[in-house]
Amino acid sequence: MIEPAFRLILKAAPAVAPLVSERIYFVVAAQNERRPRLVLTLVSSQSGHTFQGRGGYVIGRMQIDCLAPTYPEAKALAKAAKDALEGFTGTVDTTVIDYIEPEDARDIPVAPPPGGELPTTYGVSFDARFMNKE
Repeated sequence: MIEPAFRLILKAAPAVAPLVSERIYFVVAAQNERRPRLVLTLVSSQSGHTFQGRGGYVIGRMQIDCLAPTYPEAKALAKAAKDALEGFTGTVDTTVIDYIEPEDARDIPVAPPPGGELPTTYGVSFDARFMNKE
């Protein structure tokens, strides 16, 4: 599976690890967490095919949400995560990854809490296209 491979790559990255420690989640992060964290969501995953049948590879897209208590922290985390994934190729655990290509980042809109205070969490999100062996 590609999801755990993404988590392991990010967890091992020297620029990412000190920012998030173990706070790399799948789909949903802990609700009361305010420290910097990453949320990985598989957007698409499709098996490749040839005229003879399955091609033995999967192409897809992973969304990486970078959340932090301040906007500059969220931007720094997004840069560190993108740099860690940019051009990655290799084997992670048992997943053979042909490539990972991050795309442009975008802000995650946040609504202020009741009372018009500043948000307690800011976010930057980017997608990463990938191809791996089945």
